[in-house]
Amino acid sequence: MDDKLHPDMELVRSLQKGDISAFDRLFTKYGGKIFYLAKGFLGSREEAEGLVQEVFIKIWENRRNIKEHLSFRSYLFTITYNAIRKYFRAKYKEQEFLKEFLNDYPELTDQVSVQIEYIELLEQVDLAVEKLPRRQKQIYKLSREEGLSHKEIARILSLQPKTVENHLHEAMKRIRKHLGKLDLYFVLFGALFL
Repeated sequence: MDDKLHPDMELVRSLQKGDISAFDRLFTKYGGKIFYLAKGFLGSREEAEGLVQEVFIKIWENRRNIKEHLSFRSYLFTITYNAIRKYFRAKYKEQEFLKEFLNDYPELTDQVSVQIEYIELLEQVDLAVEKLPRRQKQIYKLSREEGLSHKEIARILSLQPKTVENHLHEAMKRIRKHLGKLDLYFVLFGALFL
């Protein structure tokens, strides 16, 4: 079979022999594509990055079994697809376990439910922050996570305090809009504590 039909064939052959530079080249070529595919399904940058690592660890561990005459892209897609399915199965099992636990200990239901909803809200806020434009995200994190004042942020970023205030206002509007898709409890909590 002609190597031109399978542009990754030479890299796969080197990878099978344990060539780390071939692995790096395949990672460079496909890592970003896998990341964006995973992020589309998982919604979280951190979880997508973890999934990319999991996929490429599996490729490294199974490098000797990769069939060089088959498409590496198809092989990579199959591993990614299975990793995404595994992720969702684990999430489902986690939720089922929690339901069973709460059935066994009904006295904890209210307290645990509030904690779970709070954690879910924080995850939604993190998701909304990741979607902010770069400058808004930067200012939001300096304000909310670092606790800096508008003047301190303005000095660090060489901006006017009013510009910082405007960016922060827009960031909060976007986050609240994102939370608006959730139930009323989240919206009220967000309005009080964001």
